[in-house]
Amino acid sequence: SLGNHEFDDGPAGLAPFLNAATFPIVAANLDLSKEPLLAGTKKIQKSVVLDVAGHKVGVVGYLTPETKVIAQTGEVIFHEEVEAIREEVERLRAEGVKILIALGHSGFGVDKKIAAEVDGIDLVIGGHTNTFLWSGKQPDTEVPEGLYPTEVTQKSGRKAYVVQAYAYTKYLGNLTIDFDEEGEVRNIIGSPILVDNSIPRAKDILDELDTLRPRIQELQNKKVGSAKVLLDGDSKNCRRAECNFGNLIVDAMVEY
Repeated sequence: SLGNHEFDDGPAGLAPFLNAATFPIVAANLDLSKEPLLAGTKKIQKSVVLDVAGHKVGVVGYLTPETKVIAQTGEVIFHEEVEAIREEVERLRAEGVKILIALGHSGFGVDKKIAAEVDGIDLVIGGHTNTFLWSGKQPDTEVPEGLYPTEVTQKSGRKAYVVQAYAYTKYLGNLTIDFDEEGEVRNIIGSPILVDNSIPRAKDILDELDTLRPRIQELQNKKVGSAKVLLDGDSKNCRRAECNFGNLIVDAMVEY
């Protein structure tokens, strides 16, 4: 699925990524018809059906319409998530797909709404709010906002489940689900994996970082100016209100 940051550089920045992708990308609530740069890639699908041990598993994507405000989306049209997912789920169920997962980036509140209101959904894998969910004693400083997985009861009495795995690749999502022949959840268990020093580092990634690090350190060590006050560039502040670091950047752009 796409996240809002995939649109930070607009459709022109996203299109090369889509063209280079060797994996399916899903987003059921996007209309690309007026944004030919993205529509032309033909890489964004509403859903994908995977064959897992002989069983059809449908994965439906979604992305928060808030992206229109916080990123550069061009002429992409965003639809409300629940109705778009419901429509795609109904199509997949009509084709015999019994196991259905919603995968997206709209926040924990919307994730739970999808789980509650879309009949047939078994699991919602979300993001955007970087919600930390955990069952049992917390492993580090993050305070759980709910259980992993979080159980949601639909009007029919059927259960659906929601998971997120915090942020910054600090945790790896880890969930095992046992389905019956009708695609209903019989058992579900899991817990995010804290990616700490007990997990061996990948040599190929370390080698790549070694080639990039000298140039990055050179830029980091370059002095460009000084300030008499602390410059607040925390995204939690600057995304929601005026901040002095943001003012500095904009003033510099105007001056330039």
